[in-house]
Amino acid sequence: MGTWSERGYVQVELNPAELSAELMARSRDVQDADDRVQAAAATLVELGLADAVSITERVDATQFRTRAATDERAAAADASQFEMREGPYIDEVFQQGILAANDLRDDPRWPHWGPLVAQIGLRGLISVQLYASGTTLGALNLFSTEPQNFSSDDVEKARAVATIVSIELARSRHDAHLWKAVDARHRVGQAQGILMHQFRFGSDEAWALLLRLSQQGNTKLFVIADRIIAAGELPRKLAAPEE
Repeated sequence: MGTWSERGYVQVELNPAELSAELMARSRDVQDADDRVQAAAATLVELGLADAVSITERVDATQFRTRAATDERAAAADASQFEMREGPYIDEVFQQGILAANDLRDDPRWPHWGPLVAQIGLRGLISVQLYASGTTLGALNLFSTEPQNFSSDDVEKARAVATIVSIELARSRHDAHLWKAVDARHRVGQAQGILMHQFRFGSDEAWALLLRLSQQGNTKLFVIADRIIAAGELPRKLAAPEE
């Protein structure tokens, strides 16, 4: 995803697995769980994944609050959704899991909210649901200041980093069950990303390989994932298991 920012044009070269690993590594430098949510948002801008980021927390079935925003534009985009009751994570992102808008100025899904956000300088958006163990935590919102033509790779990168943000948001709720569940799911997703990069697989092919390795070795999926993550690739021992 290429974006314009105060630093000029930034092109994210990292693949989804590398992005999530970098985000997690940087998060470890921040001790306080609440601060880590804000730090995660800021890091995504530093990595060039977006020009502005907000992290929205779902309080209950109808109530939301902004847990982190990298600037006033992202905070205003959140606040206007809450006030207008229109926008991607008021309704749609919690039904679809992830969505993208190439240009909010004329997106027919949000005839009032979209032009308002475009007016304050945010044009492109990828919004990803944050969840753990069936619990919807909120949404990660990646804004661009210029219209975009989002690719499937952009969407996969957003999905990958959203998993890390889910972990940090769950940690900030001081719910060990939630964040451990998200962390386990993330490790499998990270291994899947490594296989996709190594073999140029699609996500379905990488997932099928993980399942096959788990079944062949009668080994839990997250154990297989940890071995792949540790090696940075599919270890030869896993690729050719002993009979």
